Amino acid sequence: MRKIVILLALPILLLISTASAAAPTMITGTFTFTSNQLITTRTAGPNILVTSMITLALTGGLSGSIDQTSTALTTAQGLTVDVGQTRLAFTGTVAGASGTLLFASTANTAGGNFHGHFTILSGTGGLANLRGEGTFSVTSQYGGTYTLQVNSI
Repeated sequence: MRKIVILLALPILLLISTASAAAPTMITGTFTFTSNQLITTRTAGPNILVTSMITLALTGGLSGSIDQTSTALTTAQGLTVDVGQTRLAFTGTVAGASGTLLFASTANTAGGNFHGHFTILSGTGGLANLRGEGTFSVTSQYGGTYTLQVNSI
């Protein structure tokens, strides 16, 4: 009889522990291009391959800067695509906690403006346990917007 009571109580205990888990938090903001240094330009037939060092200033839920080296391919048809997975190094604060984050991102110009997806790979300091993923969109020559869903802050 005791085993039956424990077995019947187990699903309830699992529901309680799941319900108490923190809900994901949505972070939004803007970014501005502060530096874009051309490293190399190569052509392959009608295609152009460009590698640049880019620095972004972020405001909103993420406050700080991102440094990245990005390689993009522009086809003869005008489509631009990140080559491989770009790594972005963020230094700053999220909800008052400071540290660094390493993101991986992919992006392209399909459908118009440059947009993409990014994922938090790791963090340090007060951001060591932060995990999540989001999207970004370049809305002008000066910058754009981002949305990031994280585990909890």
